[in-house]
Amino acid sequence: MKAFFKHGLFFLSSTGPPGQRIRDRAVTSIIYLNKDWDADRDGGCLRLFHTDGSGQFTDVAPESGRLVVFQACAVEHEVLPAFRQRWAMTAWVPTLKSFQE
Repeated sequence: MKAFFKHGLFFLSSTGPPGQRIRDRAVTSIIYLNKDWDADRDGGCLRLFHTDGSGQFTDVAPESGRLVVFQACAVEHEVLPAFRQRWAMTAWVPTLKSFQE
């Protein structure tokens, strides 16, 4: 899936899209395609919440060539508002269960 965020758009915190679909994803991978990205100026970071319940998080800047891989059904995540066009390509690895149904 190709994701394009126009200026000011964001993705709210979740462990994935509503419904069964996210439970069928073992792994999510995102590669960023944004040249000269400055997180302080441009925003648009991927926020990954730590799974220990502490409320802490790690922000990942969508810099060109950066690859992020995580379990979307287990890691709460969101995209912070972007202040310029933001491009990413996302792929999901399905669970074995999704092939058996």
